[in-house]
Amino acid sequence: MKRICFGSLFMMYQARGQGVKSDPLCRAIFAAFGVELTYRDVSLPGHLKNGHDKIPSDIIDEVRTCDPENAVRGFETPSWA
Repeated sequence: MKRICFGSLFMMYQARGQGVKSDPLCRAIFAAFGVELTYRDVSLPGHLKNGHDKIPSDIIDEVRTCDPENAVRGFETPSWA
């Protein structure tokens, strides 16, 4: 499996549309994996985008254990839209 850093993924998605804001984009990326960011520090999306912070370990665990097919469906038909 190929890997890409979160900041790169974030930038690729942000580049897809004009006027995309960091916070909803970050929430959308994690929502596809079943991760809710509502109760996290509000600075997390910006820090992840800039590479200032690493993805928290509990989120990494959630993403690692998610069903890849569910994640793909989460990106194809987002519940956050």
